[in-house]
Amino acid sequence: MRHETEAHQRKGRRTVSWAVTGTMVLSLLSSAFAEPASAKSVRSAVVVEVSGDVTYTKSGGSRSNTVYQDLTLNQGDTISTGPGASAVLRIVDRNDELTIGENAEVYISELMEDGGAKKSKVKAWAGSMWSKVKSLVSSEDEFEVETPTAVMGVRGTQFFIYTNPLTGRTTMLVAAGVVRATTVTSGTSGPGESSLQLTNTAAVYPAQQINLDTRTQAPDLRTRVEYADMNQIVNQASPKVMEAFVKNIPDIQRELDEMKQKLQQQFEQGLQKPDEFAILKFLSEDDLAKVMNNFDAAIPNLVKAAIDEKKIDQKMVDQANQNIEDPLKKIDLNKIPLLDKNAGIDPEVEKAKREQPPAPPKTGEDNLLQANKDKLSSLLNRLEEDKKRIKEANDAAKAAANKQAEDALLSRMTDEARKNFEQTQQNNPNPAPTPAPAPSNSSGDSGNTPPGAPVVKSAPPEGVEKPKRNRRAYRRGRFEN
Repeated sequence: MRHETEAHQRKGRRTVSWAVTGTMVLSLLSSAFAEPASAKSVRSAVVVEVSGDVTYTKSGGSRSNTVYQDLTLNQGDTISTGPGASAVLRIVDRNDELTIGENAEVYISELMEDGGAKKSKVKAWAGSMWSKVKSLVSSEDEFEVETPTAVMGVRGTQFFIYTNPLTGRTTMLVAAGVVRATTVTSGTSGPGESSLQLTNTAAVYPAQQINLDTRTQAPDLRTRVEYADMNQIVNQASPKVMEAFVKNIPDIQRELDEMKQKLQQQFEQGLQKPDEFAILKFLSEDDLAKVMNNFDAAIPNLVKAAIDEKKIDQKMVDQANQNIEDPLKKIDLNKIPLLDKNAGIDPEVEKAKREQPPAPPKTGEDNLLQANKDKLSSLLNRLEEDKKRIKEANDAAKAAANKQAEDALLSRMTDEARKNFEQTQQNNPNPAPTPAPAPSNSSGDSGNTPPGAPVVKSAPPEGVEKPKRNRRAYRRGRFEN
């Protein structure tokens, strides 16, 4: 009876084993013949340059960490820069670059590849940034920069963006390519109707900028587009952001040449308006020529404004000129072309600008925000001045201490040793700082020796005469061997 029971048990286990094996085989076969699902993969950005106080927080975390070169960032990470600081991020698989200026906060909201479509989205909550985005390969690819007031969608371009940290007001300038700015506001379709979301879009072309404020949105977003105010842009941009612009001038010019050829071909085919969301309309060949001139004129005008405000120096401009092949396109600060603020403007857009309601008067909250902004700007300027003053004082004190230590060392040297030392100084124009001698007490202890520890005496430097001891004082025990 016992043997029959064990036989039944063994048979039952074999049956279960075969059933499990069969289920696994069927599962593998079904997965092999099933349609492949669209695979999502994580993309990354790397820090290629960092300067000053720059920190980051990982996705879902709250701890701030110091940013360093070659640091890898992913979707959900936030990067923040302090006064005078900057960072350059590069998206690894596309080589798109984001140059982030001082006092900025940028959040990487999406960095994924879904079914072959690469999506790159960042949120610029504060500060200035220069974006260099290569042309998107697929129509499914996306690159967006979101601010508190709008979403900037690009297909391949170079542009500047600034977000006021107090008001959320956004300024965006296009240097090359086209950026579509989109806002979503609440509204109604008629009296008594329920609220709905209204989407407005404006296409910003080279040499143009758009200013967006959540409290002053216009029914037609094109009325917020105008030719660039160079002084406004330079005042908002940090020096590192303006440096990124100058460095990319050769690439910007090449992209502009491609756009001008495309616009010329479209005009010859009878297309007067290059984009339904643009403020441009070419009623004649002269209109097109003026717009193209503005494309080129914006670059030297922005360079001149940046030089005047000391955001960049002449050396940067000279380096950019070395990479410009066409002599006629080199930046000549003595020949700055005029920017025609009325070139190629669509008459319908001009009419919409005249008919739009005036901006609402500033409220007490607006005045308070402006006062806080002015106060913050003043504090930041004062902080930078204090840091500069402290650094200069520290450098001066360090130089004086080194000089004093060097003089003390020379006074104890023999003539021959002093001559050798001076010869070494001449041969090495950047010598290491001369360390100041440690203070000594009567026991020869440096002041850092623990009680009871043996006193270790160091031999005097070569060529330095050993001080003569007073024999009577020596016998009294005032000196130790």
